[in-house]
Amino acid sequence: MSDFKQEIEGYLSVDKMVEILLNTNLKDGLENISENLYQCYDNLVSSGFFQSEEMSILDTWIEEITVRTCPHSLTINE
Repeated sequence: MSDFKQEIEGYLSVDKMVEILLNTNLKDGLENISENLYQCYDNLVSSGFFQSEEMSILDTWIEEITVRTCPHSLTINE
């Protein structure tokens, strides 16, 4: 039930989430996709939209995508 409550809160707060993402400094270029995604998630965690555990899930997802699709072009810059 708490997942449902969080989902509803997400829908009600979508304008704030969009504002946060629009104000996120992103880098141009395909080589920056994973870094940009990481920055978006980090800002959403900092703003309370996501739990901090999402960052490790994102790390794992990016690593899997990198290995399976283009191992030389997607990296996380920590």
